[in-house]
Amino acid sequence: MILHDSTDVRTLTYPQFQYKTNWVMSDSEIASMIYVEDAPVTETGKDIQSAIVRTCEQYGNTESPCEFTAWEGRLYDKDIRVKVIEPEEKTKLCGPAAMNEIISYRNDILGLPEHQNGRRHSRMA
Repeated sequence: MILHDSTDVRTLTYPQFQYKTNWVMSDSEIASMIYVEDAPVTETGKDIQSAIVRTCEQYGNTESPCEFTAWEGRLYDKDIRVKVIEPEEKTKLCGPAAMNEIISYRNDILGLPEHQNGRRHSRMA
């Protein structure tokens, strides 16, 4: 942005809109473009995904290096073990933004963490 004297990253990402004036997207339009690209479709895949999320929620603040078994079972006639691993030292299993909720607010994309009581931070209230 500095090199191109740009004030809006969208003009760099979407140059086809660069010459339009006052190009504004609503929060709903921005939010509709944020999605998970790939998700499991089988029941076993969904179970594994849920197990990984639960493991990260339970052990995410554990000092590293660390590893936790999230799921064990049979898949395609093979015994499978899925682990969540952080080999790097002096960090945690999950980074500080791992469980953030992604929202669009006032033409911005924000990652909001949870408060300790389980409620989201809110600059919107």
